[in-house]
Amino acid sequence: MIKHYKPKKGLLIYLVVALLLAFIITRWHFSEQEFPDILGSLSFFLFPFAYLLYHLFNTKYWIQGPSFFYRSGFMKGEVDVDSIKSIDVGTTRWVGERAALATRGILIKYNRYDDVFVAPMDPEELIHDLLTLNPGIQVNQVARRFNTAW
Repeated sequence: MIKHYKPKKGLLIYLVVALLLAFIITRWHFSEQEFPDILGSLSFFLFPFAYLLYHLFNTKYWIQGPSFFYRSGFMKGEVDVDSIKSIDVGTTRWVGERAALATRGILIKYNRYDDVFVAPMDPEELIHDLLTLNPGIQVNQVARRFNTAW
């Protein structure tokens, strides 16, 4: 049995892609040079643009048998569901193994020190299916914290 989960795509990823695309188009449109001549200077922006598009269309999560799989760009991995210790729901992660396109998601902790941050469109469905395979998973709700002492 294979079950797929759509990734949540945050506003930030769309904003960055739109800004890069707008810059590339305006640079090409208002340049007095021909397109092949400005390709060198545009390559500085074309490569990150292509990399972001690859992430945008290649991020996937799925459960196949006793394993949870994730893929985001060039990063891919497999987590044995029986090795999952806990899941933190509603957390944000900026560094580390982050197979997500959104800022808020779930942090899956497995083995002794390993974890992966994913952001499925419907995290409750993924958590429910993981709990079906391993009822010993501890689910923690992470409260939002706002720093009011500016």
